[in-house]
Amino acid sequence: MAKDRDGDRDIVAEIINMVAAQVSSGMRVAGEVRERQEQARQQLEGGLRALRDAADVSVRMIRLLDEIEEPLRESIPVIRRAAGVLDEVLDALP
Repeated sequence: MAKDRDGDRDIVAEIINMVAAQVSSGMRVAGEVRERQEQARQQLEGGLRALRDAADVSVRMIRLLDEIEEPLRESIPVIRRAAGVLDEVLDALP
């Protein structure tokens, strides 16, 4: 009878060890998943910051181009006339 109890205890202990190993493995995997999720979240946040920064730079560039476009358009005829005068002066030189 004592042997039966010892055998039952061994079986129960074996079952507990098997279940504990599975639970431990599951917890380890869950921890790794959490770490990967955190890394992915950090990567996404970094990418979002980079996109926001790029959008800000784009807005500033557009504003700058808006500011300088009209003066450049107005200066082109002046530059053409100056180039024409310079060409005439150079042609008149011996």
